[in-house]
Amino acid sequence: MTESGSLQTFLREGIGSFSNQSLRYGSGVYGADVFDCIWLPYNSENWSHIRTNNSIDNDNEFKLPENVMAMASVPTDPDAHMNISLTGLRITSRFYVFLHFSEIQELDPNDTR
Repeated sequence: MTESGSLQTFLREGIGSFSNQSLRYGSGVYGADVFDCIWLPYNSENWSHIRTNNSIDNDNEFKLPENVMAMASVPTDPDAHMNISLTGLRITSRFYVFLHFSEIQELDPNDTR
């Protein structure tokens, strides 16, 4: 938040990115980011990356790029937790965090999440 109370973007991260570089899904790219944002990878050595080639339903007000929503991470140890943290911030910093999820793995009939 800025001093006036308005929101300011701090960062956008894509969990499950197969690249260690920031990515821009500008116009003309399948699944393009209509807001032309830069997405930073957020990965852990304890996670495996997965992606789907299926169509992702991203028709909502956030208009997230299909390429970002088609990637995910899962813990390499199925009993482990996935911790996400922001470091190096002032203790007085305030954030609104938006997490977006998409179903990219098909479940078997008796499977649950």
